[in-house]
Amino acid sequence: MGLPSISSLLGDKSNETISQVPQISVLLRNDTSTLVSRSNSNAPRASPLPRLSLNTSMPNFIYSDLETATNYFDKTPYRNCQHAKGRFLGSGAFGSVYSGLNIIDKPIVVKRLYLDNVDIVKIDNPVTKQFRNEVEILSKYRHENLVSLVGYSCDGPTYCLLYDLYVTGGISRGEVSVKLDTFSFGVVLLELITGLEPINEHREGCDLVTHVEEICEEDSIAPLIDLKAGSWFAKHINFAEELYRIAVKCLETKRRKQPTVVEIMAKLIELVSEV
Repeated sequence: MGLPSISSLLGDKSNETISQVPQISVLLRNDTSTLVSRSNSNAPRASPLPRLSLNTSMPNFIYSDLETATNYFDKTPYRNCQHAKGRFLGSGAFGSVYSGLNIIDKPIVVKRLYLDNVDIVKIDNPVTKQFRNEVEILSKYRHENLVSLVGYSCDGPTYCLLYDLYVTGGISRGEVSVKLDTFSFGVVLLELITGLEPINEHREGCDLVTHVEEICEEDSIAPLIDLKAGSWFAKHINFAEELYRIAVKCLETKRRKQPTVVEIMAKLIELVSEV
């Protein structure tokens, strides 16, 4: 509601005294501009993200702490040096990845998710669903071939996920290997189904992937199923074939066609629930 006019404040005496009363806007001009300036400088940045209640005990990190840890998400390539400012590791279909230092007792990876070009992210937005699933699933299920989630952030301008950082030996250009290898997990599934070693120089197709491709039809792994492991059937479901379908997707050579870790875990959980 705007300020009332001076004449209405003064009533009938306005004609006599109006010349003696300065304009309110003039009186307030300097003070209001100062107040607005102070307010803008001290106000926290509004987050476009919804308030989430996540089913996890994983630590929730403040976005400003992640900014400090990643040198404000510096785009300079990472050089594996505690004193170098570069933090950028790479980018993919879902976000950009940075190294983070001094936020916990070991180096980490911070994945900063891409948002759709919207002012407000709704709770049913696909990126919110992806973020929720990844936090809630990866915080409960761990595997040596899957990246270890160590925390998350959802109070800033976008969602962030924190993972363990694994650095390969002989680094010359800051090459970093996040232990998230969908292809390797596909190989693990083939080992589980067949009971065969991943490498065997004495068989046709020494690596397991090539061996399976040469022996089996594209849509069935029946000739190589490890029957010594017991029955693969339960409730009319052939779990060996179901796992093989997941493995085939993981072994897709085009990474954009590979399923995400969340999609893999969700399918495995779905299969387990059928038992």
